[in-house]
Amino acid sequence: AFMTNSVFSNPGKSMEMLREQGFHSEVVTTSMIPLYPNMYQKDLLDHLKTLPHLQEADFVEDETGHYSFRAFCLKITRKQFAFTAPAHRTQVGIIAGSGPEAGLDLASKILVASRELAVQGAAPNSKVGDIEAPSFIIDSVPELGISMELPLHYELLWEYMRTTIDRLAPTCKHLVVACNTLHIFSARIEAKLACPPLNGCCTFISYVDCTIDGVLEASLSQGQEVMVLGARAYMATAAELICKNPKLTGGPNVSIPDAGTMDKLDELVHEIKSKGRNDPGIGPLFATILNKLPSAVSIAILACTELPLISIPEGQLRPGLKLIDATQLVADRLAHLSLPGCKCRRMGLNGAVGPIAA
Repeated sequence: AFMTNSVFSNPGKSMEMLREQGFHSEVVTTSMIPLYPNMYQKDLLDHLKTLPHLQEADFVEDETGHYSFRAFCLKITRKQFAFTAPAHRTQVGIIAGSGPEAGLDLASKILVASRELAVQGAAPNSKVGDIEAPSFIIDSVPELGISMELPLHYELLWEYMRTTIDRLAPTCKHLVVACNTLHIFSARIEAKLACPPLNGCCTFISYVDCTIDGVLEASLSQGQEVMVLGARAYMATAAELICKNPKLTGGPNVSIPDAGTMDKLDELVHEIKSKGRNDPGIGPLFATILNKLPSAVSIAILACTELPLISIPEGQLRPGLKLIDATQLVADRLAHLSLPGCKCRRMGLNGAVGPIAA
């Protein structure tokens, strides 16, 4: 980019400010421009003559009493620099906003899973408490809520995602997007994290990968029917990245619902977003959708962050249908990844000030 800059606005200061913001600037040409007629007012002219940063040749008077001032053309380019991670970083960075409660739900499940792991691994008679909890940041971006209309806003959504990643990734070790639908950008996210200036500063934890691993760890029989449920905007991603994943070859038959069920799920998600998950009609409506799934389906994966928040009235879900919460699978993964850091924190604090109560 190019920018014109007069000597009166202090090009040196402008270049310094650009440098602080990560830009390189250089003067590519200069010229002398006659002083504008309205600048000959005595007070203004006296002020211009006394600007402290002016050099002798920047503002000159000719033999007729007319003035000329120097103008610059600056060429501006963004510097490429390597990101250096701070010594102490947050363990988990959560991008939320689609919907707003999704980040809170994921964070809550990470804390519960981390506590359970810490208790399991604790020495006899030792205490487990707040110190074992992983550190996390939730960056909630309401604009990401347009993901329900993904085809209309694809590039705009990526722009919101890109700027949020730039803001959050340098602060954390593990980055997660608390929205299944936005995993349509998985390849872009991983590429962005790998390239300058982020240079692999953190690891992307994917709902897709955690869902696949969750199916594998469930030790399901060959041909067992599993269905991925979520918003219509996510179904193409699920079909391509989950249902066709080579890791599942020879295992359970993983599929997505038919068009009619997708429509019902979209209506349900919109109801949750507009009325809230505690609306008395939400639970029975979800139960009705689940009960109308093909009878061969024995496991339904809740792959929309709104669905696990629904409370289904007791006795309304058909017998034999097991629900797997994709958010819980992600929380379990992040709890495992955070555990070593939590243990180190406990040991470091104990070494510094003696044993710390829970």
